Amino acid sequence: PAPTGTRNHPHQEDAARVTAETSSNDVAHTDTDDSGARTARFHLLVASILFVVGVLAATFASLQLVLPNVAAGIAIVTYGRMAPASRILITYGWAVPGLLGLGYYALTHITGNGAKHRGLATASLALIGLGTVSGAVGVLLGMSSGISGQEAPIWARGLIAIGALLAAVATSSTARVSGDRLGTAGWYLTSAPLLLAASMIVGLVPAPAGISGAIMSSFVGSGVTLFLLTGSVGLLYFVFGRISGSDPTEPRHLAALGFWSLLLVWAFMNGTELIYSAAPDWLETITVAMAIGSFVPAIAIATDIGLMLRGRVAGIGDRASLRYGVVAALSLIAATGVNFLLTWRASSAIVQYSMWVQGLSVLIVFGGASFAIFAGHRVLNGGKAKGG
Repeated sequence: PAPTGTRNHPHQEDAARVTAETSSNDVAHTDTDDSGARTARFHLLVASILFVVGVLAATFASLQLVLPNVAAGIAIVTYGRMAPASRILITYGWAVPGLLGLGYYALTHITGNGAKHRGLATASLALIGLGTVSGAVGVLLGMSSGISGQEAPIWARGLIAIGALLAAVATSSTARVSGDRLGTAGWYLTSAPLLLAASMIVGLVPAPAGISGAIMSSFVGSGVTLFLLTGSVGLLYFVFGRISGSDPTEPRHLAALGFWSLLLVWAFMNGTELIYSAAPDWLETITVAMAIGSFVPAIAIATDIGLMLRGRVAGIGDRASLRYGVVAALSLIAATGVNFLLTWRASSAIVQYSMWVQGLSVLIVFGGASFAIFAGHRVLNGGKAKGG
């Protein structure tokens, strides 16, 4: 049998070869990477500021669950206003700009071209940031829309929708230049802004009263969740490819299966919010079927990334990015399991209308997206394969 030592492992030699090719191309890509890097750093700066504000607001809201008398006489800081305001800041102020900014950087590196329409990307960030801040402030001042998951006033959501649309145009323009060599990471990172823009625009349509409006709101929430998942998975593919020296544009059948199945099944996942409700039986049937099917993309993506990293882990010098990426991947896999459990009536009857569901959403989905952003930030600052 062939020796199994680290020095002679064929995958190690392959990783070294790809890393050497990457190093030789770094000079040629300096200008293109730099335009994407500047855009990403500006996005991350704004996202970090809003993330700190959002976490502080969430912490204060959580404190009120334990100590209800804290600031009980001040309407603007009651739990009913602080909790949705903090979710707005964390969702649209942290996760959205962070994933969009790093998506620009990843696409410029994958395609070898500079970021197109940087002015649109900057305008997009400004509109999303303005919509996020004004939406959170509007909720604190008592102007909540009253729609679960879309509490920001409609004019604030309109600003975010326009910003998301501009981001989709900027991302698609960058990807279109080299559409034939986007690879798996490019698929996810290009589709994510499109999903966000579509869901935000649909969310502006006045929802009918009753269960029909609740169903419509749940699908809008599914679109935002799907953006977080696709953006995070795209970043993970880019990060793992970058730090391991593997070719990010290599076609793989499992990657295609994971991509299309993820888009299909997670479009219906927010229907779990309506399992133990007055929603029609057909919706519950579809939601349960999709929850079972959601294990397909989870297994396909995890297996594909595992095969991509097989034999290359020892050659990864940036262990911090690897750890961040692994935690993000595990969090997103855990989200699949939790959503599956929430489709059970026995589970929903107990926790459906409790803070347990919202807490898991923040910890698992936003936690996974956050660790994907951390991993992407490490690569942005120079993380790559050993010797790269």
